[in-house]
Amino acid sequence: MPQLQLPIFPNGLTPINNLIGFEKREGRVYYFHGILPVFSHEEDDIESFRFITSQLVVSGNVKQIEISKAFGIAYINVKRNAKTLRKDGPKGFFKKRKGKSAHVLTSDKIKKAQRLLYKGSDASEIGEKIDVKASTIRKAIQKGRLFRKGIEKKDEKEPGVLVAKTKRDRAILDSEASMGIACTRENERILAALGELTEAIPEFRSNIDVKSAGVLLALPALLMNGLLEHSDQIFSLPKGYYGMQSIFIILAFAALLRIQSIEALRYSEAGEMGKLVGLDRIPEVKTLRKKINYLTVDDKPEEWSKQLSKKWMEDYPELAGALYVDGHERVYHGKKTKLPKRYFARERLCLRGVTDYWVNDALGQPFFVVSKSVNPGMLKVLRTEIVPRLMKDVPNQPGNNELEADRYLFRFGIVFDREAYSPTFFKAMWKERIVCYTYRKYAGKDWPEFEFMEKKVFFPSGEESVMKLAERGLYYAKENIWVREIRKLTESGHQTALVTTDYHNDDADIAGKMFSRWSQENFFKYMMKHFGIDSLIDYQVENIDETILVVNPRYRELDSQIRSLNSKLSRKKSEYGDLILKQEIEENEIKDYVQKKSELKDDIDRMGNEVEELKSKRKEAGKHIPFSELPTGEKFQELKKSGKQFIDTIKMIAYRAETALVNILRGNILKKDEARSIVRQIFTTDADIEPDNEKAVLKVCIHNMTSPRNNRYVEKLCKVLNESETTFPGTNLRLIYDLVSN
Repeated sequence: MPQLQLPIFPNGLTPINNLIGFEKREGRVYYFHGILPVFSHEEDDIESFRFITSQLVVSGNVKQIEISKAFGIAYINVKRNAKTLRKDGPKGFFKKRKGKSAHVLTSDKIKKAQRLLYKGSDASEIGEKIDVKASTIRKAIQKGRLFRKGIEKKDEKEPGVLVAKTKRDRAILDSEASMGIACTRENERILAALGELTEAIPEFRSNIDVKSAGVLLALPALLMNGLLEHSDQIFSLPKGYYGMQSIFIILAFAALLRIQSIEALRYSEAGEMGKLVGLDRIPEVKTLRKKINYLTVDDKPEEWSKQLSKKWMEDYPELAGALYVDGHERVYHGKKTKLPKRYFARERLCLRGVTDYWVNDALGQPFFVVSKSVNPGMLKVLRTEIVPRLMKDVPNQPGNNELEADRYLFRFGIVFDREAYSPTFFKAMWKERIVCYTYRKYAGKDWPEFEFMEKKVFFPSGEESVMKLAERGLYYAKENIWVREIRKLTESGHQTALVTTDYHNDDADIAGKMFSRWSQENFFKYMMKHFGIDSLIDYQVENIDETILVVNPRYRELDSQIRSLNSKLSRKKSEYGDLILKQEIEENEIKDYVQKKSELKDDIDRMGNEVEELKSKRKEAGKHIPFSELPTGEKFQELKKSGKQFIDTIKMIAYRAETALVNILRGNILKKDEARSIVRQIFTTDADIEPDNEKAVLKVCIHNMTSPRNNRYVEKLCKVLNESETTFPGTNLRLIYDLVSN
């Protein structure tokens, strides 16, 4: 039977359930039924403890899980003790155990085993060589009779705790932890189970070769981008071993290490990842899910996202002057709900899914995202949700007096693709002094090449290019608004037309803004590949607002019939036209010709009437109806948004932090495109962690990279990060970064 962890007996009466409780007094533990004491035993009498708690279970006074929670012991041990009582009675707890460990591990064998341990042999190899069981060797190590090479006998702070510095020795100790893999901070975990611990404080010990500890270089950038900002004011967690700061940092590190889903964390080394945040291990997936559920109630992620996007805009006001908006489709393959179908260009199929509208800056860095299970279209989302939010959040907007003084001055600009092309929208935005940049629909004939002039175009990323540009005014009579049409002539002779209500900047500046849209496309591609923004966070669904407008199924059905009939009608008209244009008709074919022509004419007239009748019915049905009017079989639920929004916000912070490190490297690197690859390599590189509590320092020594050149880049990056003087959250330890060779 595995060794039972001695329970903690706090002073004062502690309830097990509504009827049974216990109290520690003068070295003894007393059990009460109501106010009547029924059992007692010495505090260190583990056999009596097992017998009494099993009696309470077997008699039906308490449940096994209540004993497990009250004393902080494993549920399986409580279950095993109850089974022993039923099978063997009280004597099953007090009979002498037959064990040969004291006789098997003689002093001579202990010396041999110790020598083999120092040589690096494992328990199985030693057992074979000295003729004992491997489990006997492991128990001797746990009890301190044998010690592994590299494992110190005692920790300075906790004399009863073994400490392993190397990755191999840590893995061995983690596997031998009595409370579960890598659960080595047992006292705190018991206190957390009893509700006596608010959260485990990060405690770092000296460890070498910590897997992927290079990700610690991202911590200053994560904090700078608001990972823990506003978290205390917006979020809360109940008491437990894992606190809020640890959860946020673990999720951010997981994103940077390309662990794209919560489930994927179960395949990571829990003990090694725990060392990155000063804990014995990271939480199990089910525990992490519970924590996320606590954090994502009452639209808290949405409030956090708003606070962060406003902060990012205020931190970089020069990038908030032009906002890039684009839709991104997420496929849903689940069976929890039948989401409406939409067209996926990359799949070339109509599939069920969700449309996310992302708002980014000119460098591709995200500000926020708006998700729509029922997609009303980009124009409506811009009008009702994105623009009102930007009006509040975009910094340094000119005041009314400034706008009146300069008729061409504007608040900010929004850049989008042809999906939102609408002269009516251009006019409505210009009334608010917001300018639009988009590609023109129905551009018409090409302009003469002599109108194009070479201009030097500067992009927000710092790159520059020479383009052939031409400009004309374009008047929309129906909307009564003038816009600027600017065209770019490519080497192949193709002309790309864009329109804008920006009357303030020259054509080269406008081209630089418009043709920076590739940064947002690259962002989508990168986030799908590296951060898994399309992956589901959970499988929960929630009800949709009954007043929201959805496509009328009857309208969709009639529209489909009209399309099908129009297709048939086009073929009939084509056949009729070919027949009419037939020049030579034999005399014996005239009768068949006239008959076929008459039949085709009748079919065309009949189909035309049917199309008009269907169009009338379609118009009468109406394209949109409130969700509440949908037939029961057509109704659906939407995917729960709060969890997805929370994780997406974490991933946005991680992406912005990675970009910040990339920008530091690009100032010191010849091949700018390599910077992001090098940063990713740094994150997955092992490192040594050396805390110095006296100097209040936590030193992270990155292992050597794949080349001396990359080592030099890391040294420069470490120098910049050290100047930030970042303190690890929850501690007073200042982070210092260096290469392990230094």
